[in-house]
Amino acid sequence: MNLIKFFRFMGKLRRRDLRLHVRQLGGADAVLYLGRKVTDALHIELQFDQARYQCTLVPTEQGALVFAAESAESELGSRSQQLALGKPGDDESGLPRLPDRHTPVFLCRIATHIDGWGCWQFSDVSAGARLKQTTLLDRHRPLDHDGGNLASVLYRMQHQEAHAYQQIVETIGRVAPAFKDFVLLPEETEQGEQIRLRWKQHGVDDHFDVSQMSDGTLRFICLATVLLQPKPPSLIVLDEPELGLHPYAVHLLAAMIRSTTARTQIIAATQSVTLANQFPPDAVMVVDTDGQGSPIQAAEYTRPGAMAGRI
Repeated sequence: MNLIKFFRFMGKLRRRDLRLHVRQLGGADAVLYLGRKVTDALHIELQFDQARYQCTLVPTEQGALVFAAESAESELGSRSQQLALGKPGDDESGLPRLPDRHTPVFLCRIATHIDGWGCWQFSDVSAGARLKQTTLLDRHRPLDHDGGNLASVLYRMQHQEAHAYQQIVETIGRVAPAFKDFVLLPEETEQGEQIRLRWKQHGVDDHFDVSQMSDGTLRFICLATVLLQPKPPSLIVLDEPELGLHPYAVHLLAAMIRSTTARTQIIAATQSVTLANQFPPDAVMVVDTDGQGSPIQAAEYTRPGAMAGRI
């Protein structure tokens, strides 16, 4: 499991969708390093401000992952407290789904931190991609990890967060000069109100379907929506955001990332030296494999602005 997949994995664990998520990934052997014959358990330890979460997951004969142990700990000096969550053999987390006034403060803090992680990858822009399909109008928060509900998110922003919406439209226009605005018209269906992403261009009366938009522009729209939203999550995780982007769009993407880091934390996994070179050396880490894992270390620069090695 790489670093980016880990954040998504923890999101599924937190929402108690772990059993289905592991099955969709291909079972325990697809999650454990080189399968259960090499790795007999997955141990997770997260350190937060005055709180710690840890768990150990082990494979079953059926290829699932279950908890061997799960606990949370408050680190407040003499008032330290440790709680066991769930019991051995559970296939879903014991973290409280909806913390209430009876939930210990440190446990609420852990849950809030994990709930604030947003992970996105917009690699799939094929004809069958979810973001090219019609979506329910009320599925507008948050933006799905693959942009599947992009139209409903933009519609909500257009009507409730007009300034942010206009900023997104203007930013898209910088990489796609023909683009003028979105056409977001709800449609009544038997399944309820639905909406599809459409757009219009300067000097043309007719509007166009999302299928008539270039892959790179569509990916950039998703990225702009994530980075320019007025209330971003506490952590934004982007997987290969440079895919399919024009070099100028990569530079604009880097500018948006730098601007948004003033409001939240961002982790972007990239193989693009062009993107990495838009950031200072201390902002770039290199992930490689040593045959036993994937250590993360500071990047080495041969000269100012030029990065050596893989990202």
